[in-house]
Amino acid sequence: MIRSFLVATSFLALCGCGPLVTVGEPCTTRADCGPSYSCFQKATGGTVDVPGGFCSRGCTTESSVSECPGGTICTFFGDTQLICAAECTTDAQCREGYACADVAGSGGAKKSCRPKTVTR
Repeated sequence: MIRSFLVATSFLALCGCGPLVTVGEPCTTRADCGPSYSCFQKATGGTVDVPGGFCSRGCTTESSVSECPGGTICTFFGDTQLICAAECTTDAQCREGYACADVAGSGGAKKSCRPKTVTR
């Protein structure tokens, strides 16, 4: 048991792994997000405010879960952006400035956290 712990601890120390950043974490730059994630903010010329930035990655098929990390779904995020966002059932599961809204293409069966200013 102790040997397994030491091996795991050594691996983490060697790989330089920091804390994992999950989809939906706030950000100001790409460096605030984990590998393969981007920091989504208000698009240049865009109309949707993304409060505090949003670490995620893009996707191509709204309501798809196969393109996104576990517990997330491809969601319309305003303007022309489709990104992976956390699935939810109530607004309380979303960050301030975000709402739990129906995902188009899911027949009302799926909801995700997205900026409150997204009206679609």
